[in-house]
Amino acid sequence: MLLNAGRKAYIDANPQFAAEQFREFLSKYGGHKEANSARYGLGLALLDLPERNYQQALDAFTPVVNDASFSDRPLALYYVGVCRRGLGQNELAQGVQRPNEMPQRQQAANIQFIEAAKFFVSAREAFEKKMPPDVEWSARARCDTAEKAMASSRFIKQI
Repeated sequence: MLLNAGRKAYIDANPQFAAEQFREFLSKYGGHKEANSARYGLGLALLDLPERNYQQALDAFTPVVNDASFSDRPLALYYVGVCRRGLGQNELAQGVQRPNEMPQRQQAANIQFIEAAKFFVSAREAFEKKMPPDVEWSARARCDTAEKAMASSRFIKQI
């Protein structure tokens, strides 16, 4: 019931309640066969909250991407890339607020952007291996990979 309540809340655009339901399911049934579905749902809900917490979403998605049998693994790989990109953008935003820290923040952001690009590539490959291949998501992952490659090359030129 908790898992279905979380799914329904997410579909009904109530990510806060969805996250609560997924967390409760995981706290009670963390070893359940549907635990990765709850982790995936939790990650999505956390990304939909107004105050996105990329680190918590990343923590939710990480076990999912390590499960090769999970049916939505390509999407989970993509969303790990989104989380990494968000963490990098947060680093840059903190550097803007504290200009004396900008070089260190740029370096930390670049590490996140490189990781994001890796996950976007893995997602693209996984989307293309599906039968039939998921062309739309594959193209989206390609675009995000290119964006991160461009951001990384701009950073390297600044150094």
